[in-house]
Formats: sequence, C-alpha cells, structure tokens
Amino acid sequence: MHQNQKRGFTLIELLVGVAVFALAITIATGLLMTGFRSQRKSIAIQNVQDNARYLFSFMAKEIRMSVFNAVDGEITQLNITHPVNGSVTYSFTGTQILRNNQPINSDEVQIDGRFFIDGKTSGDNQQPKVTIVMEVTNIGTKTEEQAEIILQTTLSQRELD
Repeated sequence: MHQNQKRGFTLIELLVGVAVFALAITIATGLLMTGFRSQRKSIAIQNVQDNARYLFSFMAKEIRMSVFNAVDGEITQLNITHPVNGSVTYSFTGTQILRNNQPINSDEVQIDGRFFIDGKTSGDNQQPKVTIVMEVTNIGTKTEEQAEIILQTTLSQRELD
C-alpha cells in the first residue's frame, strides 16, 4: 500500500459536482420566477374582475330603479332619472367611467365601453332595458401584471313609462 495515496476528489469530480449543482439551482430559480409571474398575473386578473364586478353592481342598483332618458341605440353617455338621486349621467371616457362627471372606477384599471338602449321606442311594447358593455384593463408595468376582460350585462328598467 502506498503511503502517499490521499483520499479526496479529483478535479474532474469537482467540476462535475459544481456543474450539476449549478444546473439544479438554475432550474429551481426558473421555476420560482415562473411561479412569481403566474402569481402576478393571477392578482392582475383578480383585480380586473373585482373592479368590473363592483362597477356593474354599483350601476345596476341605480339604473334598475330609474327611467332612461334616451332613445334606442348605442351611446357612450347614459342619462337616467332616479326617484331619489334625481338626474344621473354615466359616461365612458375611454379610460374611466364617470357618474355625474366623477370617476367611479379605481385608478388601477382603465375602463372603456358603451351603452345599448332597447325598448324606449314608443309603441314597441318592450320592457326598456340597457345593455352595458365594458372593457376593463389592469394598469401594470410588466406584461404579467396586465390583464383585460370584456364583460356585458343587461339591466331592465323596473319603472315602466
């Protein structure tokens, strides 16, 4: 037996070990970053959905109890007469939705949309209704923080003319 024989790693074994460790760290980091991007995207989508749900609910409560002051057709500004709140105007500006010239959407989203009135033509025997179509976009600096949703709802006027 040789007395100069030492136990340890050779340079090749050390390089292979470092390479395997570096590969494992690179894969783990990639998975972690993908998870973070997915989480940011989920938060952006949730934010858009929450804002859209709030806006539809907010407007629906007031619009259902009101009389539409418009004729049938597509409009960007809806004027209604509410029994308690009086004259109310909802309008889309391309980035916001305004109620009597005051924004009602969050600063975190941009809103665009249209109103479609149906049933206001006299003699058509239809229940007056308005269809609201909104495009809600989350404002984010990174692509994974951006989300967009297009929603539509139809509300009927409860008070007949």
